Amino acid sequence: MLIKYLTLAFRSIWNNKIFTLINVAGFAIGMAACILIMLWIRDELGYDTFHTKADRTYRILAGGNERFQPRTPHPLAQQMVLDFPEVESAVTMSPLWGPGLTRAEYSVKYEDLIFDEKGIFSVDTTFFEVFDFPFLSGNPKTALKEPMCLILTRDMAVKYFGTVETALGKILKINDQAYFTVNGVIENVPPNSHFTFDFLISYVSMKQIDRLENNGELSDYYTWNDFGHYNYLVLRNPQDVKTVQKKLNDWILVQNFIPLDENTRQSVLNGQFHFELQPMTSIHLHSNVMWELGTNGNIQYIYIFLTAALLILIIACINFMNLSTARSLKRAKEVGIRKTVGVHRYQLITQFLLESLLLTFLASLVALILADFLIPLFNSFTGKNLSLQTLLNLKNIWILIGSILVIGIFSGSYPAFYLSSFIPYEVLKGKSVSGSSQAALRKALVIFQFAISIFLIISTLFIYKQISYLRNRNLGFNQEQVVVVNMKDDEIRGQYEVIRSALLSNPGVLNVAATSSIPGGQFNQNSIQYEGSEDDRNVMETFVTSDYFDLLGIQTKEGRVFSDEFRGDTTSSFVINEAAARLFNWDSPVDKNITYYGDIYTNAKGKIIGVVKDFNIHSLQQPVEPLIILLGRKPYFTYMLIRIAPDQIPATLSFIEKTWKQYDTRHVYTWSFLDELFESQYQGEKRMGTIFWIFALLAVIIASLGLFGLSNYMIEQRTKEIGIRKVHGAGIGNILFILFRQFASWVLIASVIAIPLGYLFIRDWLQNFAYRTQIGVLIFMIALATAIVVTLFTISYQAWQTARMDPVDSLKYE
Repeated sequence: MLIKYLTLAFRSIWNNKIFTLINVAGFAIGMAACILIMLWIRDELGYDTFHTKADRTYRILAGGNERFQPRTPHPLAQQMVLDFPEVESAVTMSPLWGPGLTRAEYSVKYEDLIFDEKGIFSVDTTFFEVFDFPFLSGNPKTALKEPMCLILTRDMAVKYFGTVETALGKILKINDQAYFTVNGVIENVPPNSHFTFDFLISYVSMKQIDRLENNGELSDYYTWNDFGHYNYLVLRNPQDVKTVQKKLNDWILVQNFIPLDENTRQSVLNGQFHFELQPMTSIHLHSNVMWELGTNGNIQYIYIFLTAALLILIIACINFMNLSTARSLKRAKEVGIRKTVGVHRYQLITQFLLESLLLTFLASLVALILADFLIPLFNSFTGKNLSLQTLLNLKNIWILIGSILVIGIFSGSYPAFYLSSFIPYEVLKGKSVSGSSQAALRKALVIFQFAISIFLIISTLFIYKQISYLRNRNLGFNQEQVVVVNMKDDEIRGQYEVIRSALLSNPGVLNVAATSSIPGGQFNQNSIQYEGSEDDRNVMETFVTSDYFDLLGIQTKEGRVFSDEFRGDTTSSFVINEAAARLFNWDSPVDKNITYYGDIYTNAKGKIIGVVKDFNIHSLQQPVEPLIILLGRKPYFTYMLIRIAPDQIPATLSFIEKTWKQYDTRHVYTWSFLDELFESQYQGEKRMGTIFWIFALLAVIIASLGLFGLSNYMIEQRTKEIGIRKVHGAGIGNILFILFRQFASWVLIASVIAIPLGYLFIRDWLQNFAYRTQIGVLIFMIALATAIVVTLFTISYQAWQTARMDPVDSLKYE
């Protein structure tokens, strides 16, 4: 019996090639989009799950009032292992920081090979008790316990030594100062880790170096005084997290490890400042605190893309349902004859469902081929390294089979029950089987399809409009034609004035300045206190030279900025921005005395000499934050800023590189344009816009395929009507208007549904940005016009052919 059903199903599919092609194409495109987006979602949800203890691992945050940061004191984690029976193990780690809390680049040398590396972490000896990074060589139990040793990844071992096997025992020289022996090689860090690294150096080694630099004493960086490290805990039972969380802040107060002044102690007591345990597996999608170790994702994008993929698949299912019911006239006599010869309704339902499942299976094969073909392009859009190979396991194969069954039965159920309900006597007499209810359902489904398409078009256009707004909004400083060169060690920083003079000798170099942080990059944060007040407020900080303001075109609102003409400008002179002035509700901050509690200038008392207008140091997703600007010394700088003339950029860039290499022979010369660095903060939004654009295009293509097939059947049914109208004098223009009017009206109804939904979605999405574009009517009109044009173009060929048909032939048409 099954063979008979399959034979009939194949025959029906073969005899209706256009119907089959449209449905298979629509299904395949929709399913390929779902496969790709499911791979992306699976990767996003899988961050850090490769660690065996991931479900029991937590990161410690510090802060309050919904503003937290992940940097806490170095001894915190290991002390909790001793004092909390619920804690099984813990680890402390940190990147090697540069001035201004930037990720420093270090010169790493082996024999004649020399590279600049940024991915160097210092870690506890317990690192591999918490995290799972497989060892390729070396002993994980002892690799971090020996002083002046390091561990590197597979790629680094190949990069420096040619093979993994030859790396062990080799010696690397870092910054021409310290020698480290390779004590282990591990597998590369998986891309779905919330932190990545290339080298691991034990705190055993770092503390040894620190003591040598501080007369045998440890600096505050390794004590309870400094919130500068990342602490992770592994609990014995994940259900203990609430217990540990509840005990943690009381423990901080009772043990008195951290030196707290009375105000901070009171803040801990009333909950304004506290420590919080954050599940490691939630960091990538649910965390966006300051000083994250990497660029995190956004759980909202998971929901958005999942919804978009499902909507596209629904459009493909609607195509099948619409075309199947539209074909009812052609299959009515088949149903009538088969019922007359004794075929039961359940047998007809089985056959029609089998046809649907067979089409879905064919579409699935095409979808897998299409997805495999498109995945390199998709990876380039998303910045991922996805592969269909990850789906090739028994569990996913069963999921795929289940999806085929669900999609096939869902899309084929209504046509199957509808076609099998025909009464033989009526269909064999030629009575119409296409009732008003079926026509109304087809109309509703087409409207729903185009509502989805218009919604996606609206969303895509607004996303691109917001990105364009971010790129073109005035940031409060001039970022054009500014070259950023990283000063990678103290030796090159010490030659700043000499290099500056050499660069300025070229007429293509207009100005040169130095800074510890650049707009769009990482900024350190410390607190300031107004004289006479007991409250201190956190502010961002940056160290600059006096040319910084002129080079970036930062405007002064009140007072003045640093100048070489004022020799009194020292470390006790401060410049703040308007946002910092608002912290204390100052009408005129100039000449106010403050105390700056910094990492470099400890408890520095001084006077505010000027206020600059607010300028954006972070992406426009965030408002302008309070900023204190300090006159820096050479060791505090990380970047040299070089403004160049716009009319001779290539020659000037070549001169800068040549000049720089004369003074820095230790490191690889690297540079960037400031505007490109700032714009790189919007990579997530750009990718979202690209993916949305692809989804909108796919939705329109699938909906157009369905509309093309449906319009063919609908116009075909009106062939005699058109012939009669032409006999009564209707011209081709009148006929086309009648045919176009019906479909255009459906698009207009769809827009009534889509526009409010699009408005609500964009309004909510724009809340992620402190600075937002206006929601105007133009984009809604463009989306509507696009849908109408696509609709008219889709049905135009069939409508034109029918409108031009000779009335005699039209009246003979059956």
